Amino acid sequence: MQMTEFQLALKGVGIDEIVTSGGLTRLLSLRKLLLAGLGLSLALTLYGCGPSEQQKAEQRRIDCLNKPCEGDVVPKVSAGNVAMKVGGRYFSVPKAYRLDFLGLAFYWPSKTPLTGPPEGGSFPEKGQPFYDIAIELDFVPEPASIELSDMIAMAEKKGRPVTLISQSTNLDVVTVQLREQPTELSTIYVAKNASYLSGKPAAMGCTHARKDDRCSAYFAWGQGMHISVSFNQRHAQDWPQIYSEIERVLALVKPL
Repeated sequence: MQMTEFQLALKGVGIDEIVTSGGLTRLLSLRKLLLAGLGLSLALTLYGCGPSEQQKAEQRRIDCLNKPCEGDVVPKVSAGNVAMKVGGRYFSVPKAYRLDFLGLAFYWPSKTPLTGPPEGGSFPEKGQPFYDIAIELDFVPEPASIELSDMIAMAEKKGRPVTLISQSTNLDVVTVQLREQPTELSTIYVAKNASYLSGKPAAMGCTHARKDDRCSAYFAWGQGMHISVSFNQRHAQDWPQIYSEIERVLALVKPL
């Protein structure tokens, strides 16, 4: 199976290259797809031919993987939920958390759903910049090629500094030099009492050099899907509690 650009970029590189905002990842991926499509169209035009029926069918299939298309029978869902299509499959997701066509979000630290309290009204984070307070979850069909806990082990094997910064009953914090350059440092937060589906520690990372103050995690969720998490570094110390809330919200998502 051919690896995606994300997987190729992730394989053997530092956390700084995977700690990206979910929204930015989607926009960059979309841009690449559009550019690739434009390049193909231009080549076909120059050679005086159009795409074949097989090419058209494949493009329609790709276009419809993550959105309802003509001919789809969109499954019915219960009140308060919406149908979301990811990787060609439909899921029932709570409307209150729905961020866009591939994501969910809630506010931290209040755990308030994206649309606010069920009864309406105010909540503690209301009026603050979205990216300062939102925990974003994106559904992704492709797996990551390496987990953060393995990145730490890889750095140690190569003799790069791995420094324990702090320990508590539920969180270990380490800084890691993931590349040869001493300035390429990341901070990895490991929830000690939680594991991903793989059985490896629930870890997320923040890169010191990033200008947008984002942290992220990427893990298998089940149902053949993976989750990309993104949030502001100001909440990094809350990672065990954030991950616990992520698990609770994801439990509300049901395959259809």
